[in-house]
Amino acid sequence: MEILKLTIRNNFDRGILGEGRNFGVGFAYVTPTRSNSKRIFKTMQAFSACKDYLNDLIYVERHNKPLAKVHGFKHTYTGFFKNKDFLYLGVKVVHYNCGALWQQFTEASNLFKSQKEHLLTSINKLEDHLSVSDNRTILYGISDTEFVFKIPAIWGQRSWLTSLMTLWIRCFFNITEEDASLPIKKILSTHKNKIFIPADKYLVQTIEPFINRDEYKSLLNTEYDIIHTVPSTIHSFGISSFINQLNLKKNEPKKKIATSSC
Repeated sequence: MEILKLTIRNNFDRGILGEGRNFGVGFAYVTPTRSNSKRIFKTMQAFSACKDYLNDLIYVERHNKPLAKVHGFKHTYTGFFKNKDFLYLGVKVVHYNCGALWQQFTEASNLFKSQKEHLLTSINKLEDHLSVSDNRTILYGISDTEFVFKIPAIWGQRSWLTSLMTLWIRCFFNITEEDASLPIKKILSTHKNKIFIPADKYLVQTIEPFINRDEYKSLLNTEYDIIHTVPSTIHSFGISSFINQLNLKKNEPKKKIATSSC
């Protein structure tokens, strides 16, 4: 499929966010400016290196419930997830939020561009392994600085699924063709020592046992208990928190892993 040349209109100020992770690979859900627009998109939130802001947006859009401002971000329901077979996830390499330059910005940007097809191969293998959808993610388009992935809507139906997808992108954007050709479990064990930002290695180690479980279809409707949540819990409920919750339900010892995967 042809990768389109896009225009992305960034409508939000990243500077107001109190990001946990404030450099590296940033994410934002984006949507066409008009129903028939194929090349002009607008952001639904600021591109942020802290993936937890996606959790807030998903909560509001899935449940049509207001959520108090969390670390500078407040989203109002729009309905742009409703009745969609696919969603559009924007990705871009970002400098530090404080205005300082990330010294590896150019290197990371070039790797993202050169390895994008191999990244997509690994994402599709993850999708096949999880059996989350009959559809597959594609790289829909590229602007001067952003990449837009067209993802099956199931990825946006649970915050932990979006968290897993974005964690994968953040940690595997530099994957080689050789590594991307491996089976999914081998990709994990091989690439976790080649992650571009070394501090992210522990996050891959967190999801590795989960990927090896082979029990995903039974988990796709699993999420936090909405009744007993507070904004900070919703904000931090990504893949790491989800794995913690599964371990507790199984009465397994709680491992020392992050409650946020920002």
